[in-house]
Amino acid sequence: MKSRSWRFVTLFVSFILISLTNKCNSQDTTVRIRCETTKGNIRIQVYPQWAPTGAARFIELVETGFFTDVGLTRVLSNFLVQFGIAADPQLQKQWEAKGNLLDDPTPSGTLVKRGTMAYAGGGKDSRTTQVWIAFKPNRNLGTQLWETPFGEVLEEDMHVVDSFYAGYGDMEAFGGHGPDQGRQHQDGNEYLRNQFPQLDYVKKCWRVDSFDSA
Repeated sequence: MKSRSWRFVTLFVSFILISLTNKCNSQDTTVRIRCETTKGNIRIQVYPQWAPTGAARFIELVETGFFTDVGLTRVLSNFLVQFGIAADPQLQKQWEAKGNLLDDPTPSGTLVKRGTMAYAGGGKDSRTTQVWIAFKPNRNLGTQLWETPFGEVLEEDMHVVDSFYAGYGDMEAFGGHGPDQGRQHQDGNEYLRNQFPQLDYVKKCWRVDSFDSA
């Protein structure tokens, strides 16, 4: 009887562990995004388990068409490319009215490598709609809660990111000649197209079931 009882307990515990594992795996779902840019298409994998709040906001931005003709306004070679101010100032105001994102509760411990994506923030609970893609590994990025990575561009597509026009450099506040974010918020793409004609853009992004589909 003892042998049968222990066998039953072992089977029951095994069943519970398998169920818990399956549950965890079901929550660990990668979301796949395609983006068309002026230099070619890129594929992005979003990992909700890294940063649930940040990932959910990025997916929402994609699914609502926010990333339509969005300027790649801060392209810093060997550092990052930053984007995420809407082409239409009114649309940007609508998203800003939603308020900043709260930081994800704990850092994922995910290291920033080539292709890693996270939000551009400047302090606690400062994330909005701007994100960046890292050109190379960087131990100084991703260490703060508001910089917790949420996804990555596939390495096979990073040559597209490498080709984004970087001639304007950083924002003037940081010694460059790039677009002023205040003017972007006020005048949108009219300002960008008039003052920065060589700028590249994200033309559109959409969610796909797999990268084998369109």
